[in-house]
Amino acid sequence: MLQMKKELNELLVRKEQEWEKLQACQLCFQKTTLQDTRKQLQEMHKKFNRLKEDFTYNLGVLEERDRELERYDAMFTHLKMAENAKQAEVSDLRIQLDKLQQTLVKETRKQEALQYQYQQKLKEHQLEMERLHSSKVSDIDHHSEEYKKLKQELERKLQEVEGELALQKQELLVEFDAEIKKREHAFQRQADEMSNLVLSHELKGLSSEAAPDSDTVQGLGLPQKHPVALALCARLQEELTTLKTSWDSHLAQISKETVSKDLQIQSLHEEEVKLRAELARFQQDIERYKQQLSLAAEREQILERAKVQAELDWQRRCENAERNQYQKSEDLIQSLSTARDQVIAQLQEKEQKLCEMETVLSALTFERDQAVQALQKHGILPEGEKQTFLGDNKGVLGKDFPAREIQRLKEQNTSLRAAIAEMRKEMETLSDQTPSSFPRKEKIQYTQQTAPDAKASTVIFTPGAFCADEVFSGAPLKNLEARTAHLDSMVTQHIQKVTNRQTRPLNSLGILKIPFLFAQPGVECSQHIFPGDRASTRQAIPSMEQWRGLQHYISSKQCPVHTVYGALYPKELANEAQHRLSALEHLQYQLTTRELQYAQRQRFSRLTSMVAFPSSIESLSDENVPSTCGETAELPQIQTNTAATLKPLSEELLYIDFSYLIHVAEVV
Repeated sequence: MLQMKKELNELLVRKEQEWEKLQACQLCFQKTTLQDTRKQLQEMHKKFNRLKEDFTYNLGVLEERDRELERYDAMFTHLKMAENAKQAEVSDLRIQLDKLQQTLVKETRKQEALQYQYQQKLKEHQLEMERLHSSKVSDIDHHSEEYKKLKQELERKLQEVEGELALQKQELLVEFDAEIKKREHAFQRQADEMSNLVLSHELKGLSSEAAPDSDTVQGLGLPQKHPVALALCARLQEELTTLKTSWDSHLAQISKETVSKDLQIQSLHEEEVKLRAELARFQQDIERYKQQLSLAAEREQILERAKVQAELDWQRRCENAERNQYQKSEDLIQSLSTARDQVIAQLQEKEQKLCEMETVLSALTFERDQAVQALQKHGILPEGEKQTFLGDNKGVLGKDFPAREIQRLKEQNTSLRAAIAEMRKEMETLSDQTPSSFPRKEKIQYTQQTAPDAKASTVIFTPGAFCADEVFSGAPLKNLEARTAHLDSMVTQHIQKVTNRQTRPLNSLGILKIPFLFAQPGVECSQHIFPGDRASTRQAIPSMEQWRGLQHYISSKQCPVHTVYGALYPKELANEAQHRLSALEHLQYQLTTRELQYAQRQRFSRLTSMVAFPSSIESLSDENVPSTCGETAELPQIQTNTAATLKPLSEELLYIDFSYLIHVAEVV
């Protein structure tokens, strides 16, 4: 039992030890697995953070891309709209350009002389540039040929020197080898001689050693051989000394020759170095010349590009100027067409009034003829009554038109005529001025764009319209505007006074008493209308009021009175009125032409200032407002000035030209 307990205890102890070992192993394994899992967890956290950062970065990039795409879409739509608008503008501008080219034919004719002069100067300049270019090219070719010749000569000299050096080197090597061989042969021969001499001396020593032995044998022959041997030794010593001296002299000569050869080689090397330095200098000169040529070519290319860019800029400025000119001309034509329509409407109204006047005139002449026939038939026209009626007529005229009023109206008329004459003189002086010159580059391109076979425009421009762009400054324009405003105010006051005069009642004339003035020298008459003609008289009273007002205006204008005694019949008066109407139309046409010249000259002066100073125009257009807005802002002012100038002049001409018709109607 005890043994079993011991065994069980031992087994228990062993199992406990094994269990502890297993626990320790398991603990170590769990620790390692825990560390591994922690490392993996850290790596996963790192990957997660990196993926999170990448994801946020990608989200930011996507948002930025979305914003860029939206911006690009908006930009694309804006650019597309702008492109469509530009295409529409381009199409409109092309149409306008085609129309505008027709209005520039006379300008092209005036610019042909300047263009020819400019082309001649340009050709001369081009010829001079070509001549200079050819001279420079010939100089460069000459220098390049000289450089090539010098290079070839240097290369040839270098090759010759290298060949001579190689030959001299080969000769020196051959001589050196031959000398070495000679020296080796001499040394070998001398060594053989010396060995022979040594052997002879050894032989002599041996012979001297063997002399005691041979004395006994050759006692008798020794005195005879000893001088011969001494002579031989002396001769051999002399040869040895001569050989040594010759060897020393030969060595000295060889050393001198080697030194001279070394000096020659050194001098040749120095010459080679100099030639190489000179060759390098020539190569540097060649490179410098090449760089200068390349720089000159680049400068020429830059100048060509600048020339092309300048041509494009001038072309763009010409196109802008043409576009602005066409827009202004269109607006001016539109304003002038409206003014023309207004004048035509006024003329139609005047024609209607003239027709009414003719009808009233025919009725009055018919009634006058009937009344005169009746009075002559009944004999009721004594001279006293004629004087009375004439006096009454003069009295009425005196009452209706006081002398001061007539004098004041005459003064106004003279002031108006003086102002119109001064204005016409100023316009003629402005038209007679010499035109200022365009920039030549601008004129060439501006003229080339006009069609040579374009027909004349509907708007009539005279040569004076293209002049006085520098002389026509702001001061004359302000003076003209002030004068036109003054004329307009005076004409309006005059019209108001005439209308006030027309509304006056004719009570002083009486109902049954209507004077018919035949202001022929020496003839005066007056008539009484019978009671039976009162209805026609009442019907004629409003027209007579109009005639009185017009007669007041005619008297203020100091128009000459053309009188006849029953000679002007309705048909003749109608013909005379038609003639006066045609004269009025001609004067109105001249007035419109003058106003068109005035407006065109004003616009042409602005165009020349725009072309002559494009930098100021570009600065204004960049700083203030686009060109189209400025043009639209300037057009109402031009239209206002044109209308303000056209209105008083047209009214003045209308009143002056209708004065004769009104006076004829008044006389009849």
